[in-house]
Amino acid sequence: MGLAIEDTVSPRVLDKVVDAGTSSKSFAAASQRLLRLANRSISDERVRRMCGRIGEERIEHHQQMQQAFEVKSLIEQIFGKPEGVESPQIACIMCDGGRYQFLDRSLPRTTPRSARKGAHWKESRIGLLLSMSGPKYDCDPQPILPPELCYDAIADKLAEIGNCGKSDDLPQENNSDGLPVVSRGKENDGIVGPEFDHRSMVASQRNWEEFGPLMASQAWYQGFAAAERKVFVSDGSAAIEKLQRTHFSHYTSILDLLHTLA
Repeated sequence: MGLAIEDTVSPRVLDKVVDAGTSSKSFAAASQRLLRLANRSISDERVRRMCGRIGEERIEHHQQMQQAFEVKSLIEQIFGKPEGVESPQIACIMCDGGRYQFLDRSLPRTTPRSARKGAHWKESRIGLLLSMSGPKYDCDPQPILPPELCYDAIADKLAEIGNCGKSDDLPQENNSDGLPVVSRGKENDGIVGPEFDHRSMVASQRNWEEFGPLMASQAWYQGFAAAERKVFVSDGSAAIEKLQRTHFSHYTSILDLLHTLA
């Protein structure tokens, strides 16, 4: 059957186990799900071991891909793509950090509870790779504020931002404070933007310095470097801005509006 010595289930069952283990809230819940939906009695510990092994294999595979990417020439890294991969019209990358809980089973059970308190909280690094398509515009396709952003506080802040980069060629109405009035769209206007064609994610426990090369290599293998339009959306934090300058300097940098307003 082509099974490895350490395999205890067939590839089809392994696929079900990993799917259940990664999409359920716990390995115990995954075990119950497998019994109910797949009629397979697999303990939560076995689910954990299988998911861990596949996870380690994927990490090793990504490391190999990263090493192969890093030996390429700078021109190839910035503008090239793998053979047979079609680049998206618009390559969009977003990064952010998060928090998650991790149970370190390597810690001895005799460790005092006070010393372990809070140790289960870890920081994650997450990157979103979006393949998008859409028309080009010579000017802002939606100069009127969409209804989703029509809150007084947001409108006032946008008015300040708009006042810094206003055009003298456009008529402008000011309020009693002397700030420009932000035009508000109708409820059925919607938001103008490109279409999502495909998305994938990269996540890691690594710090931002180590996460940057991983992100760059994963984006390259999806043909992002050869895309005609490339954008990098950031929340403005120093760590992510440094990542963008180091690995995605050839992308157009965009500051996430809602992070700016928060």
